[in-house]
Amino acid sequence: MRFTFSTALAATVRGYFGLSQAELALLLGVTASQIAHIEAGRHLFSEEVARRLQRLVKLMPPENVATAAVPLPMDSSTAPPVPLDVPAVQDRLRVCQVKAERRRRQLARTQTKTEQARRWLAALTQLLAEPTNAAAQPLDARLRPWLETQAELALARLAAEPTTAQALQMLRLRLLEAEVAELQQWLLGSRGNFTP
Repeated sequence: MRFTFSTALAATVRGYFGLSQAELALLLGVTASQIAHIEAGRHLFSEEVARRLQRLVKLMPPENVATAAVPLPMDSSTAPPVPLDVPAVQDRLRVCQVKAERRRRQLARTQTKTEQARRWLAALTQLLAEPTNAAAQPLDARLRPWLETQAELALARLAAEPTTAQALQMLRLRLLEAEVAELQQWLLGSRGNFTP
């Protein structure tokens, strides 16, 4: 008898915990190519594999709500030079916008990886807390050393989290966003709409 979840469930679980197809496959007792086929919708989960996956699904919150960081406003403005070199300001505006977007993406990747490591560590802790029953689940006894190694790796990733570097990146982003806002005001003012 075959049993299936949404074909995206395996990918969702992998994304939430930051696992590769090979890591999820090892945990579920299948091959990485089977995970790829399942995610692509070409194969279905067996009941046993679905039960194993469900153990991870139960460790996930019902909804993953992403919150966007709100940039801190700058409380002072600089008067634009008179006369304003509009093309130079527009060029600088584009440069700042591109740099800010790159910084946002970089921060988002770093935050996602950190959050994935935290989730995976929490899941590993719960999985390792389950009693090993060789008769009911012979795969668990063989998986325990791998799970323990994964827990150590997740702890090491979290311990090496570059909090100061991340805070400096956030500061640079805020400064770029403030410069973008100020340059936009300058350009508005050059059209007769600027109010100091």
